[in-house]
Amino acid sequence: MKLSIETIRAISIGAVEVEEKENGFSFHRFTKEQRDLYEQKKPAHNKKVFASSGVKLSFCTDSKTLGIKGVTFGGSSRKYFSFDLFVNGE
Repeated sequence: MKLSIETIRAISIGAVEVEEKENGFSFHRFTKEQRDLYEQKKPAHNKKVFASSGVKLSFCTDSKTLGIKGVTFGGSSRKYFSFDLFVNGE
């Protein structure tokens, strides 16, 4: 089963907006107005507003398998990223 954008929005925590894209979606931790303000007032920090740190998907399933596919974009001065996965709290 592939989750709909409405379902992704419903299970997202920590994102003020989930934007649908041609091949998926993007999480935003800042509103469009806040992102625009960073771009105008703090261009050196503008890239950081696109980091999805702290965003999580929280849901229950009885499925035996789970597939997650992600694409990363620059959102930080760091050159690494990670996905954390917890099953039954572990």
